[in-house]
Amino acid sequence: MDKNLEASDIISTLLKSQLFCVLSTNLKEEEFPYSSLIGFLHSEDLKFIYFVTARNTTKFTNLLSDSKVGLFFDNRTNNLEDISKAVTATVLGQVEELKKENNSIIMRKFLEKYPEFDNFVKDEKTAFLRIKVDRYIVVY
Repeated sequence: MDKNLEASDIISTLLKSQLFCVLSTNLKEEEFPYSSLIGFLHSEDLKFIYFVTARNTTKFTNLLSDSKVGLFFDNRTNNLEDISKAVTATVLGQVEELKKENNSIIMRKFLEKYPEFDNFVKDEKTAFLRIKVDRYIVVY
């Protein structure tokens, strides 16, 4: 990746190139974070990241307990060259649940990216969530 690009360009390029990221949550009573692979959609201004999850998961239970989350994005290819070529971004922020019916435009964009999630997204047992990004930490 070009070292002369602005941080926001690097982040935008990285997020646009990825289908999945790692979400880390924490149950307030626990000492360790819990990580999950999720599909996501980011806002063009990089201020928000959206995702869905079933309500009957450890991930969702943790989110109800502690709204602070971390996301990890990377473009590695599982080759030794990744040591010098990979780009990573950690996102720190707070999550909130959104009403699906009030966010139809974002839901439509999410389903354009993940059409195979259609039934899952529309299920009443699925929560639609938004992370308000506090900061990005980029390594390249």
